[in-house]
Amino acid sequence: MLSFAQKIEDKKQIEKYLENLNNQDFDEQDFGSDYEEKYFDAKVIYSSDSLLKIFTFSGKAYFAYFTSISKSYLHILNKKKQTLKIIEDNFDEIKAIHKLSENNYLILEKSEEKISAVHYISSLSAKWLTLSKNKQSIKFNQIDLEKEKLTFSTSKYDLDYTLGTDISYNTKTHQLVFEYDLMEESENENDFEPTHFMRISYEWKNGIFILLKEEKLMYQE
Repeated sequence: MLSFAQKIEDKKQIEKYLENLNNQDFDEQDFGSDYEEKYFDAKVIYSSDSLLKIFTFSGKAYFAYFTSISKSYLHILNKKKQTLKIIEDNFDEIKAIHKLSENNYLILEKSEEKISAVHYISSLSAKWLTLSKNKQSIKFNQIDLEKEKLTFSTSKYDLDYTLGTDISYNTKTHQLVFEYDLMEESENENDFEPTHFMRISYEWKNGIFILLKEEKLMYQE
């Protein structure tokens, strides 16, 4: 549980980051005279042991068209919640940060972005990182678990409809489970529906992730 003082400190840090991000100068030769970035959404999430926290910011870039932008700042903390090191990176919407073992953490991300009136991209990822012994740097390790897919709404009027996808880590069984829909074209032209879903399971064991099984399961009528 975060203290009131820590929440106030995080709020001030968010305000400072937003001020810096929204007052950047861009080279006209590289970006054009009309280019502008605006960040307006901010979140902070802590690891399960409260020794990592990540500030994430999202917004829009304005030029010939709108595009989504994001920025993240990973803070490595000591036991007094004081920042030892800040590392700039880019993360999607963070679901959770789990401590796996000493200096090893798992970051679960899930994001959805509309790319047209009825289509959006849904992304799931799990990032395993290791802190250096002096807490001054991080290393990202490969899990072979990065999936991106195109999904569809059931109707052009139903813009908020989303399909079931999920990623989770069980701290008791040490299992990482990733699920996503498999799409097939339906009888209606230009309409797709999920017929099966994939479930991929990994186990954190002896300092690495081991693939347990991959299952292709059919949705029940």
